[in-house]
Amino acid sequence: MRFINGIGFAATTVLVATVLTGCSEPAVNLQIGECFNASDADLRAKVPLSSVETVDCEETHNSEIFAVREIKADSYPGAEKLAAEAAGWCPRAFEEYTGTGYNDSDAGIYPLAPSENSWNRFDDRTLSCVALTIPAQKGSLREK
Repeated sequence: MRFINGIGFAATTVLVATVLTGCSEPAVNLQIGECFNASDADLRAKVPLSSVETVDCEETHNSEIFAVREIKADSYPGAEKLAAEAAGWCPRAFEEYTGTGYNDSDAGIYPLAPSENSWNRFDDRTLSCVALTIPAQKGSLREK
């Protein structure tokens, strides 16, 4: 698996069904270290993910948020610019988080970025990096 940019973006306005509280929240609230299950096809889809269900990282899962940053811009920068930012930043953040170089890993990296709609409608300014591992695993990718 390799890094997907541009057309593989999923908007961060997805709703997250939080298992422990039974509540839904915008995915912009996903934090570093949160785990969930998503398919490679879901993360590559041109249509944003509609929802993800977070799970305790000690349970079987295949996706983990390993980096989050706020986008500093007044107007929507566009999907291509966000893809370029993620392509430069996510692999470095992956190594900092896991202690393993991205090229030495079997994980795929996918950005969760705001769509123009979520930017304008919900003031969404969050760019997140997701690691996808197949097969699914138990435990965090975080360097211990």
